[in-house]
Amino acid sequence: LFLSKLETARHNYGTTGGVLRMSQARVESHRRMSKSITIEEAVQILQSGIFDDFLGVVEDHQIEFKGSPYRLDHDKEKHELAKDVSALANAQGGIILVGFATTISTGEELVTSREYVESARPFDPALISIDQYRKILQDWIYPSVGSLDIRIYHSFSDREKGVLAILVPPSAIEQKPYIVTRTVEPSGKVRGTLIGFYERVQERIPPTSAEALRDYLKDGQRFVEIMRRLDTIEAFLGRESAPVVPISPSPIVLDQINRVANAFGSSAP
Repeated sequence: LFLSKLETARHNYGTTGGVLRMSQARVESHRRMSKSITIEEAVQILQSGIFDDFLGVVEDHQIEFKGSPYRLDHDKEKHELAKDVSALANAQGGIILVGFATTISTGEELVTSREYVESARPFDPALISIDQYRKILQDWIYPSVGSLDIRIYHSFSDREKGVLAILVPPSAIEQKPYIVTRTVEPSGKVRGTLIGFYERVQERIPPTSAEALRDYLKDGQRFVEIMRRLDTIEAFLGRESAPVVPISPSPIVLDQINRVANAFGSSAP
């Protein structure tokens, strides 16, 4: 019986250096059942604490998964956090879920490769400071993204562990564009004289080229000029359509009008 169970375990799992790894068969099983969910459904799962319900969920334009908390003692990780949040704010809002390992879904039947949740990895909430997350986002993004909801959701099976959720509301788009106010060089040096612009497209955050950023700035200048001209036209039309207020002539003017009228055989009203 023991050998039979051992053989079953070997069939379902492989071992590398004594550590169990998921077999290709199970990976394929998760890939086949990959699914998309809404932000509302994601919040419901978080509130239930049953994080395995995220298994098979794919990343999209509004949902992003991270395997472990951002290491905010490193500037590169601060930049990564600011990039991820600003990219959602510049799009349609969304949610970042921290504590979920992902893998890439591939196959001949798929047009593109997409990442989906392979496992939930709740962590000790003491590893993060929500206040620190908020402060970094305020320092690294301009303007500040309002109404951010950053919180820990505890696991139903282990209340000592949880996952982090950063919810960017759709209303954030009203203040776009959001700019990351500094960049981090490969050497790790922070450059406050350089900025970054990020916008989430589907499940990716593609780089914004200098040409595209220039076009955005030109469009903004055109918009300001158009609005200025519209304001001028609106003011002109307002004057033209203003109601005419009748003015009563003074006695002296009225006397002069009567004299002219009498000279032509009529009188003023």
